[in-house]
Amino acid sequence: ATVEIRNACPYVLSVSFSGTETKALFIECHPEAHAYVITPLVNPSKYMVGDIQLQPGQYEIVARVSDPSIAPWYGEMTLTQNEKYTTYFYIMRRWG
Repeated sequence: ATVEIRNACPYVLSVSFSGTETKALFIECHPEAHAYVITPLVNPSKYMVGDIQLQPGQYEIVARVSDPSIAPWYGEMTLTQNEKYTTYFYIMRRWG
C-alpha cells in the first residue's frame, strides 16, 4: 500500500507507522504554510508531499511537528494491498 502524506503545517512533520512493519516519514514544511484559525474547507494549497510504502495490515499512527508545544496526533488505519491513501495534516489554532 502507498500512503501519501501532505504537510500543510508550518513545521517539519514526522509520521510514524507501527503495525505489520514499523516505518517513519519526515516531511519539510512549505515556506508559506501557516496555522489555520478555522478548519480549511478544501485541501490547503501550500503543502509538501511525502510517500511511504507499507505492507497491508492494521497500523497505529503518530504524527508530530517540530514544535514541542503542539500535541501529537494519534490514530489507526487499516491498509489494503495495492491501494493508495492520501491524507494531510494542518495546524488549527483556537481562539481564546
